[in-house]
Amino acid sequence: MDIENTEDRTDIREPEEEESRKQRRITLPSASGKSALIKLIGLGVLVVILIAVIAVVIVNNSLKNDGVLSDADLIYPRTADSVVDLAPFTSGVVLLTSNAIEYVDQYGNLINANEHKFANPVMITAGKNLLLFDRGGSGLKIEKDSVKYKEAQFDSAVSCADITSKGTYAYVLNADGGYQSHLYAYSYKGKLLFEWGGSEYVLDVALSPNGKYAAVSVLSVSNAESLCKVIYFNFNKNEPVFTVEYPGETVYDIEFVSSRNVAVLTQSGSYLLNSSGESSQLNHYAANELNHSALYKSGVGVTAINHYGNTNNALVYYLDKGCKKTYEDHYQSSILMVAASESHAAVVFADEIKVLGSGDSLTGTVKLPETCIHCVISGRRLYVLSASGLYSFSIHETNGE
Repeated sequence: MDIENTEDRTDIREPEEEESRKQRRITLPSASGKSALIKLIGLGVLVVILIAVIAVVIVNNSLKNDGVLSDADLIYPRTADSVVDLAPFTSGVVLLTSNAIEYVDQYGNLINANEHKFANPVMITAGKNLLLFDRGGSGLKIEKDSVKYKEAQFDSAVSCADITSKGTYAYVLNADGGYQSHLYAYSYKGKLLFEWGGSEYVLDVALSPNGKYAAVSVLSVSNAESLCKVIYFNFNKNEPVFTVEYPGETVYDIEFVSSRNVAVLTQSGSYLLNSSGESSQLNHYAANELNHSALYKSGVGVTAINHYGNTNNALVYYLDKGCKKTYEDHYQSSILMVAASESHAAVVFADEIKVLGSGDSLTGTVKLPETCIHCVISGRRLYVLSASGLYSFSIHETNGE
């Protein structure tokens, strides 16, 4: 069934009115006036420099403070038992519960709450857009600016979907018990951009930020042996551009980290796949070591593994923008989860969160008042969901110890 566009929220802007130019009479200062003016300007420059220096000192002293970020601020008290997921949304967050979608701004104000009836809801957000589908079910809906935009019911089960900040979206339907997969991609106005069908089972789908490319990870079975592949699509071509096989690997996650490059995460390593079909390995680990991972579209990524399978011996791999470089950190503590954003990564432990900025710099440490259930970074704030509700922390660039 085609998706019905239930709301057309076209942004209409009035042209700017041209301001009339006003002629002003300028009187040149005298010689003595020039001297006084120069002294005044010099004094003003000194004052500005002094204020800037004082501000830097104050910021450094207040932020470094043993690397501890701002104190916890419980901005949205609620029972967290029914919360399925937490995701960034513009300058705030959105909470997915078992029966609703709750939009909360950075101050803890509830912007909107929309009900859903999905048995196994999965949420994807990008900018002001949100896509929700019922994994294994037949429902899908899209919301824009926290308001219902499109919704659909299908005859087949939805296995995965994705959406971009520009509103381009894609979903995969599985028929015949999963032996037939069908990929559909649409513009934000509902125009069909691309369609593809295959005999493999699609595990995941990813869209490029510009909405011109897509990739799917598939599982195929031949001679009683399974094989994972990543298939790359260009919407200007009718057939897949290329297919890359990962023998002996299970692909858990794929994400575009630039307009054309895809990060591929498997149970034993991460790879960077470019638009030419070349796959380069970024790091490697044993299959039983993978613990947590987070990839962010056109942002950073982070993967945590249990070194040698020991939960108290954790290695964290940090993937820079575009996966162009990596570094690793070693912790003698168990890691609960990780989070990634456009410019930061967070590693969650039992009683604290390490926040990392660009490169390998430590932004600071968050002391947790309660056990973290979900954690995301949205804008310049870190949001932590605990049993009492949603906490918020301010993130600043500093070299905390």
